This record gives sequence, structure tokens and C-alpha cells, in this order.
Amino acid sequence: MSDAPAPLTQLTEDEKMFAEQVRQFAEEQVKPHVSKMDHDAKITPEIIKACFELGLMGIEIPEQYGGAGA
Repeated sequence: MSDAPAPLTQLTEDEKMFAEQVRQFAEEQVKPHVSKMDHDAKITPEIIKACFELGLMGIEIPEQYGGAGA
């Protein structure tokens, strides 16, 4: 049995579920607003709020500092 870490291309079940959640969010919540946001050069505030709610903002920041710790 090897203690070598899994390859980066092999996602855990949690990572697969998270990726699916993000894909669905992008398709349903972001995609319909892309043209307007591009035109206005501004992200819709509701999308920013939703990104925080999904844990997409501060994803690399340790939890002890208020990030997602992912």
C-alpha cells in the first residue's frame, strides 16, 4: 500500500459534488447575465453575494481567518 497522494486529476467525491454545484450555479445564475455584465464592465451584486454563500470567495483562505479553507 502506498502513502502517495492521489493524482491532482482524480477528484474526491466531495470535490466532484462541489464542482457540479459550481457548474450548475454558473449555468443557471451567471450565464444569463454575462452579456449585460460584460457590457457594463460590472458584476451583478446578487451574483457576488451568491458566490460568498456558495463558499467560492476566499476559497484559499484558512477557515481561522474567515475563508473556506479549501
